[in-house]
Amino acid sequence: HVARHGKVVATRFFQWPDGTTKDFFVWGGTKVPTIFLPVTADGQVIVTRQFRWGANAIIIEVPGGNPKNNEDFIEVVRSELLEETGYEAGEIFQTGPLIWFDPASCTTPWRPALVTGCRKVGEPTPDTSELIEVVTFPLDEWVKMVMTGQVNDSKSICVTVFALPHLWCRFTWR
Repeated sequence: HVARHGKVVATRFFQWPDGTTKDFFVWGGTKVPTIFLPVTADGQVIVTRQFRWGANAIIIEVPGGNPKNNEDFIEVVRSELLEETGYEAGEIFQTGPLIWFDPASCTTPWRPALVTGCRKVGEPTPDTSELIEVVTFPLDEWVKMVMTGQVNDSKSICVTVFALPHLWCRFTWR
């Protein structure tokens, strides 16, 4: 096992029906994060542009984060939204079941949520390891970006899809 920054890389062994074994590398976090779609009262989606090491690129994505200490998912959303974007959360609710990042190699699921009625109350205060630019898009434009591949972060795509029925929205993106 190698553990750093709340993440673990480990080897797991699987026994096939014929009795042979195979080892696999798996990774995961030690806590279940919440990833959320924040929307203002006037229908603006709040997202970030952030450099991501795995993609070696700046990625447009929705906010999210891990619980600190014994935070529940509502507290995670409130603190991460304020820290990453400078916005205060209105109503918060989970929009779907726990979802696997990558069930082939990641041992951690995440929780999708929707945050409505967000309002700007200050400036972001990201961690020193985060380079974040906060941007907003009208909801219909955001959905078009998701559906046409301009957003390529799987968490952002998934959380958007789970949120749409709760927003009572219909869209065309062609």
